[in-house]
Amino acid sequence: MEVWPACELNLKLEMREIETRPIRLSANLLVEGFLISNAQQEAMVRPLCRYCMKLPLEPQLQCMINGTYSGDRSWAYGTFGDLRQRDCPFYKWVDFRDVSRWLRTCEAEHISSECMPPREHSTRRPHIQDIAFRFIDVEAMCIVEVNPMDVPRLAYLALSYVWGSHNSSRLLLEKSNAGQLMTPGALATCRGFIPPTVQDAMSVVHQLGERYLWVDSLCLVQDDEDELQRCCENMDYYYERSILTIVAATGDAYSGLPGVFPTPRDHKRLTREVAPGLHLTTIVDMQTLLRRSAYSKRAWTMQEEILSNRMLVFINNQVYFKCQRNLYSEAMNAPDHQLVGFNHSASLYEVLMRGHVEFTDFSTLIMYYGYRQFSYESDALRAAQGMLNKFHLLSGVGTFQGLPLPLSRSMLFEAADFAPAIVNPRREGLPSYSWAGWKYVADYSGVEHEEPVRDYGQSALDSTLRHWITYQYRLIDQDISTVVDINDDGTHAASSPISVEESRAQGPQEFRDINIATYELDMGNLSLNSSPYPLLHFNTVILNLNLERIIQQSSRTTYLCARDRTGLDCGRLGTDMKLDPVPEIGTFALIAAKDNDFMALLLVCNENGIAERRGIVELRKEVLETCLDPGPRWRKVVLR
Repeated sequence: MEVWPACELNLKLEMREIETRPIRLSANLLVEGFLISNAQQEAMVRPLCRYCMKLPLEPQLQCMINGTYSGDRSWAYGTFGDLRQRDCPFYKWVDFRDVSRWLRTCEAEHISSECMPPREHSTRRPHIQDIAFRFIDVEAMCIVEVNPMDVPRLAYLALSYVWGSHNSSRLLLEKSNAGQLMTPGALATCRGFIPPTVQDAMSVVHQLGERYLWVDSLCLVQDDEDELQRCCENMDYYYERSILTIVAATGDAYSGLPGVFPTPRDHKRLTREVAPGLHLTTIVDMQTLLRRSAYSKRAWTMQEEILSNRMLVFINNQVYFKCQRNLYSEAMNAPDHQLVGFNHSASLYEVLMRGHVEFTDFSTLIMYYGYRQFSYESDALRAAQGMLNKFHLLSGVGTFQGLPLPLSRSMLFEAADFAPAIVNPRREGLPSYSWAGWKYVADYSGVEHEEPVRDYGQSALDSTLRHWITYQYRLIDQDISTVVDINDDGTHAASSPISVEESRAQGPQEFRDINIATYELDMGNLSLNSSPYPLLHFNTVILNLNLERIIQQSSRTTYLCARDRTGLDCGRLGTDMKLDPVPEIGTFALIAAKDNDFMALLLVCNENGIAERRGIVELRKEVLETCLDPGPRWRKVVLR
């Protein structure tokens, strides 16, 4: 029985480590540019090779032919002759003729596609003048400042990388050195303090015949908190406007870009000579490599990857070029041969490249974002602002603290039971009413397909998510308290607090006979409690139910059953964090209605009456009649 060359390659590679752990492979073949389907492959390989049954099936591996061959093709059907295995040295340096051809091909052939950076400012981005635009000029070797209105006509590259550990000698743009670094030749003088990855990215720009590079550490003033906040909120602008994003997916800022001088690579790839001048080799899918990399575990890099129209990815000692239509591999192309590319399959990173997005796109992004890691947990919202801003621009839906409007749907997240447990899931410094205030993976599966409809007493379809609350937020700064309305269209306007009586009069008909609570929250005390984020407040119906633990408490959460005064099960929930001890009575705030049931937040209040959420639950509609004394009542809720 003959031995299929791809099988031997796969089996040998299966024993090797790619990045930090073994990779599982399958044998999809590309023979002189023609993809052989799995069915065809099975038909011609399985009868011939004793190894093929041992091959694992995923993730996908592509095998290709390297070289030219026009002779007998009988080798493709199992007649291989005298074959020898050998290691073939990979090129030590990247041949930028390849990269330039990939980029120019995309620019020439994808003129009207989403690959092209926008050439005008969006009307939904009215404060473009507030965004700082500085670039590294690799010719003048200094930082240059550009008028925001000129940016759409400027060709520049961007760098996406992992910062790595803090290094006090790293060159950063700061208020004290901004003037000096804008002097021609300044970066050449400071070269020893520029991390190798940034230096290599500057070399890539030069090799491609371009002039400008955007890197966060040298283009944003790192000790100007106001500028960082404004620019992080518009991070999508920096990456989607670049003609190419350089992705340093191996190592961190001090690892360099393998194959870019002076950072060599010594990788060897396995090949099999299947006929004179014709070699078979293996190529691991770029997305498989990225998923296994430290780069794809970092929170900041997710939006940089998603928002880029084109990427030049350095990983596993190879270079890949990905645009919105094609994926080119360095190993599959040579400068003097016909260009070979793949129409890559759809992925998460195309969610924000479509012309229209929906709430399900938001929930998908936030779910995957929840798996990412932070050096500083306080960055959880800031590191997602670019994605959120892009979502707003495409959907027209405003956001508040990371939540799309209306809040009565976007607050209905819970900890995903399919994700790893987090022992201390509360993320301090961020609001509990937002997914950003929790370290767990946020799951919206219970409401992501429901269409929210505001209910002012008129009838609504049972299949919709009815909501009635008008939300406001309170900013507290140095004992000065300001109330702001959050409108469904995304606009915010200074206002005065809405009274509970007014909310009841405008609420759903079924709530208009419910009494107003005699308890009054002392809003004056709120000015004595400064908060790093807005306090959310609203008026709605609250009620009390008995709480009972129903299964063994895990390290992350407490599973509860909410029961009415008759002992009837009204709803079950897993709390946002471990409750120990479990309170006998829980306070629930109704915020929406779904399929004739109520969606409610479990609240825990502090001594000042300010609440935090501890979970969501779907309650039977009968709870209005059977909840604990003193029964349902309208009340003002303030959430932190």
